[in-house]
Amino acid sequence: VVEIGRREAGFEPPERAIAEVKNAFNIEKPAARLLQLADLARLVFDSFLEPLPVGVRAAVQTTRQLIHESGPFTIDLRLEPDPTRKCIYLTGQIMNTENPSELAQGIDVVLLRNGEQLTRSEAGPSGEFCLDYNPAEDLHLFLNIRGLKGVMVALPDMDT
Repeated sequence: VVEIGRREAGFEPPERAIAEVKNAFNIEKPAARLLQLADLARLVFDSFLEPLPVGVRAAVQTTRQLIHESGPFTIDLRLEPDPTRKCIYLTGQIMNTENPSELAQGIDVVLLRNGEQLTRSEAGPSGEFCLDYNPAEDLHLFLNIRGLKGVMVALPDMDT
């Protein structure tokens, strides 16, 4: 038994075998593949495109409300810039309009930039979620709806 133990210490499995085993048990999908798997949600409302009421038009509008749709799902987003921290607070909610009583718990929310994951969250029981991020171009929000459907939302560049 001692002799077998000594020989065991010198054994090293091939690098290729180690890589194959790690890939076989890899649960996380690469973020770049999420872009290919998801349906792009359609923008149906953008508060920046709506004229402000008379008397308020001179005021600077900073908070932006966006509503997207993809199949039976409606995604309501609110973007609030924080100039002191130079970040944007994103709060949102995803709802199933065909079955509103269905709980939205277990929906993964992933913020991507150029296909790379920046941050991740999970929707609460009512489908609500929140994130904060630094303003940038080419940002997408990926919603993994319980492994059934992936929805991609293109986020606007808040600097422009």
